[in-house]
Amino acid sequence: MTRPVSRREQNKERTRAAILEVARARFTAHGVDGTTMDDIAAAAGVSRATLFNYFNGKTALLDGLAEDTRHAFADRIARCCAATDDPAERIMTVFSGAGERLERERSYWGPVVGHSELGWNDASIVPRLDELLDQYDRLLGADLPGAERHAAERRLIAELAVGAYLNMVQRWRFDEAYPLRDRLVATAAWIGEVLRQRGLI
Repeated sequence: MTRPVSRREQNKERTRAAILEVARARFTAHGVDGTTMDDIAAAAGVSRATLFNYFNGKTALLDGLAEDTRHAFADRIARCCAATDDPAERIMTVFSGAGERLERERSYWGPVVGHSELGWNDASIVPRLDELLDQYDRLLGADLPGAERHAAERRLIAELAVGAYLNMVQRWRFDEAYPLRDRLVATAAWIGEVLRQRGLI
């Protein structure tokens, strides 16, 4: 049975979420380097001491934002899967939407994505990659009737999709001229065509 959440815990979670929302807005408008912890405390309407009770610096804020981003991405995939049973449409929606968001708010997403990649050089990344792969597998139809017939092949395509997505986002971080959305849309179209040719949809 799930333990009831106390009012104190609810208030703490609301305060944490409000601080992260302010940090996101400030980082988007002024960049991470152009934002101070005092700026965030003032904009969130909390004292500096309260802010540091939740986040002991900008690195901790970036950790929180990266974690929230992973949850939000999983939610977007769940909504996309609920909206259509067409895996080609699903992958196009997710890839094109991600490209638009990242390009539109580069000053925010560049540092957040870069920060989230810092821990990708050791074995601790494996569970996160597996989680991402499971989400892409679902996106490509693992949740649909009869999906078990093509499980191994679909999983391979999901792994290729994850690799392409991560590679393109990393390239975009370092090359301002890189047309991220266009490349993601082209990749999604190719994946959809592969799914059709292989009889997976």
